[in-house]
Amino acid sequence: MNKRVFLNIQETAEKDLIVTVKIFESKTGLSYDTLLAGDKGKLLQATKIYSKYQEWQGRYRNLAAFLAFRIRRKESGQLTNFSEMEQGFENCRQQAKQLSASLTSWSDGQDFLPVKTILSKHLSPGDSIQVLLETENFELRKLPWHLCNLLPDNVKHLPVEIALTAPEFQRISKPPASPTSKEKIRILAVFGSNIDQESSRQALEELVGDEEIQLLEEPDLDTLKSQLRSEKGWDIVFFSGHGESQQDGQEGRIELNQNLRVTISDLKDALSEAIGKGLWLAIFNCCDGLGIANQLAGQDLYLPQIIVMREAIPDKVAPQFLQYFLEAFTKNESLYTAVRKARHKLEALEQDYPCASWLPVIVQNPAEVPPLWQDLGRRPTDVCPYQGLLAFGEDNTEFFFGREAFTKKLVEAVYQDSLVTVIGPSGSGKSSVLHAGLIPKLKQNGKWQILSFRPGNAPFSALASALISHLEPQLQIDPTTRDQKIANLAATWQGEDGALRKKLEAIVLEKPNTPLLLVIDQFEELYTLCEEKERQCFLEQLLEVVKALKPYAQKFTFVLTLRADFLGNALSDRSFADVIADADQMLGPMNHKELEQAITKPAEKLGVRIEEGLTQRILNDVNAQPGELPLLQFALTQLWDKIKDAQLTHAAYQDIGRVQGALAQYADQVYQKLPSQDQERVRKIFIQLVDPTNYTRRIATRKEVGEQNWDLIRKLANQRLVITSSHQSCDRKGNLVLEETVEIVHEALIKGWSTLETWVELDQDFRIWQEKLRRSMAEWEQKTKSADLLLRGLPLAEAEDWLKKRSQEIDPDEQEFINHSIKARNRRRKGIIVGLTSFSVIVSALAIWAGVSAISEANQKIGAQIALSESQFALNKRLNALVEGIRASRELTKLQGWGLAKKNIQSAVASTLPQLVYGVSEQNRFSGHSDKIEGVSFSPDGKLIATASADNTVKLWHPDGQLVATLQGHRNWVNSISFSPDGKLIATASSDKTVKLWQIECAAFEDERCVEVKGKLLKTLEGHKDWVLDVSFSPDGQTLATASRDGTVKLWTQDGVLQQDIPVKSGRLEENQVWGVSFSPDGKILATANEDRTVKLLSLEGTVIQTFDQHGDRVRDVSFSPDGKLIASGSDDNTAIIWQRDGTFVKTLEGHNGHVNGVSFSPNSQTIVTVSDGEDENVKLWTIDGALLKTFNGPLVFLGGARRQIFV
Repeated sequence: MNKRVFLNIQETAEKDLIVTVKIFESKTGLSYDTLLAGDKGKLLQATKIYSKYQEWQGRYRNLAAFLAFRIRRKESGQLTNFSEMEQGFENCRQQAKQLSASLTSWSDGQDFLPVKTILSKHLSPGDSIQVLLETENFELRKLPWHLCNLLPDNVKHLPVEIALTAPEFQRISKPPASPTSKEKIRILAVFGSNIDQESSRQALEELVGDEEIQLLEEPDLDTLKSQLRSEKGWDIVFFSGHGESQQDGQEGRIELNQNLRVTISDLKDALSEAIGKGLWLAIFNCCDGLGIANQLAGQDLYLPQIIVMREAIPDKVAPQFLQYFLEAFTKNESLYTAVRKARHKLEALEQDYPCASWLPVIVQNPAEVPPLWQDLGRRPTDVCPYQGLLAFGEDNTEFFFGREAFTKKLVEAVYQDSLVTVIGPSGSGKSSVLHAGLIPKLKQNGKWQILSFRPGNAPFSALASALISHLEPQLQIDPTTRDQKIANLAATWQGEDGALRKKLEAIVLEKPNTPLLLVIDQFEELYTLCEEKERQCFLEQLLEVVKALKPYAQKFTFVLTLRADFLGNALSDRSFADVIADADQMLGPMNHKELEQAITKPAEKLGVRIEEGLTQRILNDVNAQPGELPLLQFALTQLWDKIKDAQLTHAAYQDIGRVQGALAQYADQVYQKLPSQDQERVRKIFIQLVDPTNYTRRIATRKEVGEQNWDLIRKLANQRLVITSSHQSCDRKGNLVLEETVEIVHEALIKGWSTLETWVELDQDFRIWQEKLRRSMAEWEQKTKSADLLLRGLPLAEAEDWLKKRSQEIDPDEQEFINHSIKARNRRRKGIIVGLTSFSVIVSALAIWAGVSAISEANQKIGAQIALSESQFALNKRLNALVEGIRASRELTKLQGWGLAKKNIQSAVASTLPQLVYGVSEQNRFSGHSDKIEGVSFSPDGKLIATASADNTVKLWHPDGQLVATLQGHRNWVNSISFSPDGKLIATASSDKTVKLWQIECAAFEDERCVEVKGKLLKTLEGHKDWVLDVSFSPDGQTLATASRDGTVKLWTQDGVLQQDIPVKSGRLEENQVWGVSFSPDGKILATANEDRTVKLLSLEGTVIQTFDQHGDRVRDVSFSPDGKLIASGSDDNTAIIWQRDGTFVKTLEGHNGHVNGVSFSPNSQTIVTVSDGEDENVKLWTIDGALLKTFNGPLVFLGGARRQIFV
């Protein structure tokens, strides 16, 4: 442990010394010392010691002529002839021995024993000990205290250095309020006149390495002041020259040149500025420096550390001390240890320079912690060492930790093999290990030629651009022709067999001693962005390169990174699969130690502390999965933004949402701060940046996201959610163009931000269609816009439909393609195409026939569905028949919208569907509650029905009407009931402001049939402040959502722990009531039915994704279709409304005479049931297109693949 011992010495009238000892445990950081113990003792008859010192001092100063002291004043009695030198040396040594013996016996006195006793109790041999002596008495300050026997026997053998401290001090260095980077240590070295400068200069230059030294030789006062005020500040000020102190030790002077002596007072303002900018240490290698130290330690300067000489110092000793001190200090020994080691080495000079080891003394500001050499040179920085969702690159290699072992393995592979593939899941850090690990290591080991690129949608162009950039410095390429050279090179490689191989082979042979590294990062872009024809050509060329250059394994290596989920794509090409079979380097998750280094080491580099326990807390939050790494880096980046006093804290970590929530919380904050019109634009932008089929990020052009949106994209780029760039790529015509592009900063954003994932899901149909349209258009443009490749039949009808709905999200080129197709169809219909050759007529006729054939097939499919439904109805499979009939009706509606439905098919559906609906009859009626039923729910297996009632109970029934259990415990109406997906739990919501969780299990069987059910109350969930109106389990059963009149939705774990408290706010306080809540089928979205006449879609974090506001009164219920595409809501305005998930209004269902309390979809998502509390309490069955199929008298519930009906 680090211990500090303070010895405060006060002189009595009798010239005895009262010594007060205090022992502290010294700590690094902001908390410096904890008092352990204290006591008092005495050192008697100090006057005898003063006399002994003065006698020695006189003998020592008499040697000035022989020792070349750095002092200007002449001492009386100085020896001046060499015949007296030997006797003078001997007299000085004898006087030194007497003083040393006197100091030892003085400190061994009985009156000092209490001090040693308390020290022996609290100091141990394993401690690092500093002793600070505090006194205002100049005579005491001059004594060589290291000769006293101040420490007890158990620790007196330890190498302890004793420092002086001023009676008045204060801490002037503040804990850094911001991170600091390690830069060069700055040393201001000032040399006065008439001294040996060369030895000190040599010691500085040799021992401080590459640090920054500013030398001043015999400066004037203004020059010295100006340098002290340097904007960059100084870490150390060193003075070598003549110096002296006044007799009382209060003030000292130094000689800057032969004509100028200055006091510290003359330099006070400049020194104050230097100290304020980080001056830690001043070394005055001059005679008699205690007066200088007194001023530096006081006078409101409070310099942290000072080293001076207590007496005159010989010219030959001064540079030796500096050398010995720096030898230890620059090797990161403590300041105290470095001075003690230098003192010990000076003893070897004492044959020629008596008492040389007595001279150095440390004057310490006790409020400061002495720095190590490695602590110096730190400057404030605004650098963040974490990379968020960006990959680490060469510019931030110093902060890349945790992958050292894999990097070493990768370097070895590069030196051994001609092909290395780095394969790992998305987010495992493949790009980082390449650019911040492998490439910097290779450059450290020697010269390399490195070509690095991402393939994008034009891999030949990307490689050509990388090569031109590599050759630019030596070839002096004209910037105006650069793009054309890239285009020509890419065309040559793509069009001529062996051209790429020859080029790379020439580069290797041209510089045989400089290996070539070809790096293709994110190789999967060949499969996600590149057209198949160019991809195949590129792969063939790469294979040829690898095979041809294999003999040059030490001179050429091809490295690629590939996402693990695209390995199958790479292996599907047998030739390529054979090549990479033995070349893979699998990048797995980081282990615990590696993750810890990735968290702590970057912060340490910038002098930032991590609050105790926070590192482990973060590690506990990180699952050992590769996809967690970008989330971890992002969370650390957000945490860095909340740094306080150069410390990362638990409070800040909680505030950002921890690892799992930081990304979503940040993205939501950025999104919510935008105006509502910009929020809609953000949605449209982001869905263009995600591939809708595999949920990977996609590079979109400025045109694709909309010129009018580019200003917003720049804002998103400033917020680090997207990356903008300029890319050379092929347009749809195959021409090389330079265009501005945008992409999501990392794929972790797609999975980590539920709002974005929701947008992608909601717009998946549109985006899949749009990407298909773009492929068709690209082919059309590449084939010189052949009329034969325009849209026809169903694809054209579908395009027209989307153009009507989403024209603002379809770029002008795409709209032009659709309009050309429409015009071509119209010309064909009007028969105005003339003058075509026979061949053209045949081709056109074939194309028209293809469209007609597709339409015919669609009509035939509907006819087959109607026939199947009729046969199922005849076999008494009436529910199945109804489902099949509704499917046919849905398909017919599509064809009717496009004007392509045949009359006979329309007639068949119209006549058959009503028979199917009306043929489905009631099943069972239930009675047993003493008040009205508020909610009904089937168990997942269909074997139980639960009813919630205003009589404060829940009853469980068999579908045949047999009552098997009654659950009691609520103190008010039970409003809602929900089974968990596994059927083992029931959640009930009540007007008593609680939710109860019940465990359901069979208590008695008869003939393998459960005839009695036991319901055990597991937990009561409290937290709502008003009636709980609805409850719903998530599809995975892990989360419970509750809606209340208190205006909140709460999310609970299956164990009843509150996870999220979501306020659902409206414009007026009295409308902050939530009547219904429902999970989407994937469990990622909540829909709420609200008092303010709206339906809101929320992320699980509470972000409002969409608001539907077509109802004219309170919304009572809301439900997702099982396929997740539609939402239905029921309202007190006596209607139900059908919406698409993206907010598009579909249909209003009108016909009820009372409030619509319940809405539900059939399992196949084709039928909707609405329940009303009007006079007839009727139930209506509708198609999703809004056609009323039948009206029933009772609630209707759908479950699994069949429909259940309950009449009460």
